[in-house]
Amino acid sequence: MWLRGVKEQGACIWQTNRNVDLLTSPPRGRKGDKRVRLANRRTDTHLWCSCCFGGGVGFPLIRHVRKPPSTPPHKGDIPIGFLIGFFGLALLVQDRITSLSTPWGEIRAATVKALADAGDIAMLKTQAQTQTATINLVADQATKAKALSETVAKQVTESQNKLAALDTALTAAQTTLTKAQQAEDFMMTVLAAQGGDDRESFDKLRAIADEVGGPFATRAESAWISVVRAHSALMSESGFTVPWKDGVDPRKFNLSILTNIYADLPTHLRPALLKYINNRNDISKQSRLDFLIKVMETDKSLRALEYAGRNFLALSGKSGNGNPMNIEGHLSWWREHRKDFDGK
Repeated sequence: MWLRGVKEQGACIWQTNRNVDLLTSPPRGRKGDKRVRLANRRTDTHLWCSCCFGGGVGFPLIRHVRKPPSTPPHKGDIPIGFLIGFFGLALLVQDRITSLSTPWGEIRAATVKALADAGDIAMLKTQAQTQTATINLVADQATKAKALSETVAKQVTESQNKLAALDTALTAAQTTLTKAQQAEDFMMTVLAAQGGDDRESFDKLRAIADEVGGPFATRAESAWISVVRAHSALMSESGFTVPWKDGVDPRKFNLSILTNIYADLPTHLRPALLKYINNRNDISKQSRLDFLIKVMETDKSLRALEYAGRNFLALSGKSGNGNPMNIEGHLSWWREHRKDFDGK
């Protein structure tokens, strides 16, 4: 009788689970379908769980009711039946239990763990989406940075090309300016030699004329020759007098004193003093010629240079075959013939 009750209860529970499976599980298919096998296994599990639960609860009750009154109670029937019923119930409602506390700890259902894992997975998914967005943003910024870098590189290249063109233009301008400056310096040198009393400009013209292949060599030679001719023309040498102070007798001055007076004398009065020294017969001819040579070597006045050359030609006896501005010729001749004037 009790076995029939257990079977009916198990059949009822089996039918209930069957109906639930029909509502929640996919329809049965062919025998080899995996989903069908899983559904059948779940149904068998529910049937056995129902049997365990019904048997575990009913067995001790029936045994207790049917035993003879004289039979002592069996102490293990109730615990064993309770244990079997408990596990049957636990297996039966395993889809409903989320956690079970026991003296040995807490047992969590797979559903709760699956939900927790799903939450972790959702969190990881959110983090992955955030990281993906960050990566996309960084990639977008990198793309923009690359485009900006390419633009800047292009602009730098253009700037460098413009700077190179500007450097070329500046170099050409500097070359032109240098040539213009050289031309201006040359013209100033010519004007100073021709129109002024500048021995330095006269010597500079000679140096420029001696430059082989120089841009101004030809014009410098022409200008130098014109200056030489201007200071070599025949002219009267009378009327050159030194304005001595009243009471001064220059005849008492020796050559050393006259040399000092010459160094302090204005340039426009030097030709007169040169003439005076040249006519001082009380001074030896060799000493007077030495003085004239020194004037030709050191004096910065072209006019003084000219009259030193004229007096040198007259005193040395070369007046008939010499140019007063041939300074190099005079110096070379004197180095060769100075000894001929010893004692004179």
